[in-house]
Amino acid sequence: MLSPADSARLFAEEGDAPPDALITGTVDGQGSDLARGYCANIAGTAAEARIALQRAKLAEAEKAIGYRITALEVKTAEYKVWVDRRDQFLKRATASLVKIYTQMEPDAASLQLAAMDEETAAALLVKLEPQNASAILNEMAPEKAARLTATIAGAVRAPKPNGGPAGAAAAPPTGYAPQRADSPEGRS
Repeated sequence: MLSPADSARLFAEEGDAPPDALITGTVDGQGSDLARGYCANIAGTAAEARIALQRAKLAEAEKAIGYRITALEVKTAEYKVWVDRRDQFLKRATASLVKIYTQMEPDAASLQLAAMDEETAAALLVKLEPQNASAILNEMAPEKAARLTATIAGAVRAPKPNGGPAGAAAAPPTGYAPQRADSPEGRS
């Protein structure tokens, strides 16, 4: 009788399988020496393959975590710059300066604030009583008052490193559509 390997070789060479010599899918039982021997022979290779797969997954996870850490560090730095800038913004208006502008007439104060840099003017307006600040803004040119209000609201971004004006590239809010003066919605 031929071994299974010999039967397979003959079958491949002649094209016909020898009768009752072809083994078709039979396997020894779990406790057989053949099964134990096979498991013992591939145990080391299987363990190495599992370890290699786990190492590859760990390396991939480490890489993803590294990207996330970098992104978080960048965001943290951005927020720190923003907080520092906001603190400097609020420190520009000292208590004595605020008291001076509180006692000024709104038209005179608006001329003074229009002439100073926007961040200092906005910092002063923030520290004034709302009634005084609104009276001063009411006396200003609408464009200047709008810029100061945007600075107060934090809508104007820090100047770009390329030297472009602050907030120049800011897109209008979602859903914003300027009304034309001749449209029914634009009339008051």
